[in-house]
Amino acid sequence: MAQQRRQRLLMLRAVLDAVAEAPADVLPAAAAGRVLADWRLLAAAERADPEAAHRVVHYPMTGAWAERALRDLTAPGGGPRTATVAYLGATAAAAAARAGLRFTAEVPVRDGLLTLPTLGACTVPAGCTSVGVTGDGSRLWLHLPPPGPPAAGRGAARA
Repeated sequence: MAQQRRQRLLMLRAVLDAVAEAPADVLPAAAAGRVLADWRLLAAAERADPEAAHRVVHYPMTGAWAERALRDLTAPGGGPRTATVAYLGATAAAAAARAGLRFTAEVPVRDGLLTLPTLGACTVPAGCTSVGVTGDGSRLWLHLPPPGPPAAGRGAARA
């Protein structure tokens, strides 16, 4: 079990290193900045409550995501690869919520579903690509776009 934990932490560190080394055509600066902010939130959760962060980091979905993100970031060819690495936002938000932190994070939506590892998932309106998640230490708020046609800006699908 300890070996698996070390391997998971090494995999997460490898993803962070790959983000730092990814050229702008693979990972635009804004996406890399978002990953680094999510990493800082995850680290804050680890400092505040190591067991809470551990529960999220060692969740099976997190390991599968880390492997996929590392493959995406290091594979030759192709265009931008922001979708896979953005999932760190969900991991960080879940860890921060479990650790009882006050935080705000932007969490990606995949196939109309917002997923927070170990906490749950919910469907979101069509066209929503991300959801703002705010925690106050004991509650979570999901900031969904208003119903109706997608507007330009956060959470709206772009052509």
